[in-house]
Amino acid sequence: WYRGKALPTPGSKIFIYARPSLPKSFSNSLVYTWRLNDEVVPEYSGVGKSVFAYQIPSIAGTEDAVSVTVENISKTFSHETKFGLPLVSPEVLIYEKRPLEGIPSRRVINTLDIASGGASDFVAEPFFIPQRDLARLEYQWTLNGASLPSGLKSPETFTLVAPPESSGIQDVSVNIQSSVNKLLSVFGSFPIRLLW
Repeated sequence: WYRGKALPTPGSKIFIYARPSLPKSFSNSLVYTWRLNDEVVPEYSGVGKSVFAYQIPSIAGTEDAVSVTVENISKTFSHETKFGLPLVSPEVLIYEKRPLEGIPSRRVINTLDIASGGASDFVAEPFFIPQRDLARLEYQWTLNGASLPSGLKSPETFTLVAPPESSGIQDVSVNIQSSVNKLLSVFGSFPIRLLW
């Protein structure tokens, strides 16, 4: 729930900054050679070029290796660092939305008991999705495999009304997909036990 924390996800653009532990005036005169999968990237390499911009592929499972070599012009000083990019896959977590409390973010719904005749509101929170896709998400809720109509005001929410004198297990799920990036799709589900 810390929205300011930027994590590398498939399809997002990140900036990698090389920061030698030297005075800034000296760091700006160093030569930075950036490599992606052992290939030099000329547009980001050169004197004072300490920042590397990288577009992560949209296909999950593709991991690139980035390295940087930092040298002085006379090449008496040289240091190389290699690292992989630990990607975070998009996911959806489902929470109960309570009328007086709002969303208790400490309690992810894995299973829930509801009294027959009662009602509960649920909200689907997508995590680790590129910022540009957040406004273009489509939500499809299902109850026991049957599609439910999307909510007009807030498609990320779903209200379950349990019929009186009902019991048994109800399976609630949500599929979230980007309207422009069909590769971006996340799924979440949980069972509800109706108690009579």
